[in-house]
Amino acid sequence: MRKLLALALLSAIIFSILYVASLLSPEFFERKIFIKKRNNVVEALKNADNKELEEAKIFAEEKLNANNELGNAFLLAEWLRENKKYIASRIGAEKPLKVEEFLKSEGGACFDFAYFNILALLASGVNEAYYIVIDFEDNNIEHAVASVRSLNDFYIIDHGLVPLPWEKYCNYWSFFRNKRILQGKIYRARYINSKIIIEDLNEIIKCPNAQFITQRKVLSNVKTLVKQLLCPFVTEIEKLDKEAENYCKCIRSKKQCKIDAEGFSMVKVSLVEMMPLILYDDKIAGIIIGNRFKQIQEISKNMRYYGIAPCVIKKELEVAGITKRSDNIAIVIILAE
Repeated sequence: MRKLLALALLSAIIFSILYVASLLSPEFFERKIFIKKRNNVVEALKNADNKELEEAKIFAEEKLNANNELGNAFLLAEWLRENKKYIASRIGAEKPLKVEEFLKSEGGACFDFAYFNILALLASGVNEAYYIVIDFEDNNIEHAVASVRSLNDFYIIDHGLVPLPWEKYCNYWSFFRNKRILQGKIYRARYINSKIIIEDLNEIIKCPNAQFITQRKVLSNVKTLVKQLLCPFVTEIEKLDKEAENYCKCIRSKKQCKIDAEGFSMVKVSLVEMMPLILYDDKIAGIIIGNRFKQIQEISKNMRYYGIAPCVIKKELEVAGITKRSDNIAIVIILAE
């Protein structure tokens, strides 16, 4: 009996030591720090004053002029990618940067981006923006992002990426970052009576099992999107379609590529690179193509014919500072006179 009591006491002591050690571990403190930062972002949004909101409005009026929330999310992500970078040293900061501070800085940590993005989106006229706190499997560190909702899907705005629907965002972390997302906790932010109202929705979203659209379907969808934009301006002809297909094959083999321009007085070739196949989304593809075609449609005014071919190009891609070899969706467009 004494031996059993001694064994039980020893086990309790060992368990206590291990528990205390876990509390003293860097991971514990990192998580505790982040939970505090998460709450600080919520409080900062609740307490955003008129000066803060006005500065966000000035930024939004200048930079975010799309006619829908997803378009503004895309413009915001583009601006961030070109002008700001992730600053790891900001992780230990007590509060997110204010709008003016963020605009003057080189960038910030994830909660700085999330705070700024939510205020900018609401200032652009978006009815609701979302603050999502992400947990990873086998990892005590959380991540914070802003999001908009389109057709019941959350489109995540994270530094260095185009806005991605939740499922594709999960794919991004698995493929490019070798981390699996466990779940996301959702807060909703709205602009009501000159104040930011932020609510804990008590809602958790989990990553679905990865479901990848087939390469053939993606290429078909991209071709349809391009044809819809070009059809009012120029006429598709089979010869130029074949030339575009050959150009795609040539690009994949990394050769010097040329177009057979026989029968045409002028030929122009454009290669539009879009996104990794694993992250493909029709809505975002439509925005990318639409933005690029504002330039292409100007050129096509002096042209009568076109040919197109979507293709997949293997290349080293850098996404949010991570470089990985990936299948990348692109489309070759040939305009001719």
